[in-house]
Amino acid sequence: MNTHLSTKIYNFLVNAEEEHITGASVIYQGIEDDPWVSKDELRSIISQAFDISYKAIFSLRAIGVVKVNEEEPLSSAQIRSNINKLRSKLKKNTSTLYQHLFSAVNRVSTDELTWKVPLGSQVIADESDIIKKLPKQLRENFMVSIH
Repeated sequence: MNTHLSTKIYNFLVNAEEEHITGASVIYQGIEDDPWVSKDELRSIISQAFDISYKAIFSLRAIGVVKVNEEEPLSSAQIRSNINKLRSKLKKNTSTLYQHLFSAVNRVSTDELTWKVPLGSQVIADESDIIKKLPKQLRENFMVSIH
């Protein structure tokens, strides 16, 4: 097995930015280094490098050296439930601000939300489109009430 190629792919998997690591980018690393590498050998090298990288990162995470998002992603059902709860909370308050927020949240399709979007967790973020689209006075009231 090509040790240099294995090391190169391992280093790429460990050091590259997450958004740059794709199947194609890993294969490219191998082919760039050795254009004549066979498909089976490259597959084996990538698999081995992945296993080693995964175990290394998992170990570092276990001892607290690497921090990762500990929150488990919300399911679509949980997001729908959260939005329904938020709508219910907003609907109870008859102030103009809350009615605007209720209308805005009511227009949001839960299909567009993921666990990474604060609204999916019942959080209306001050930098969200919902807040940016509020009339100026209501936006200021929102900012004062949360800060």
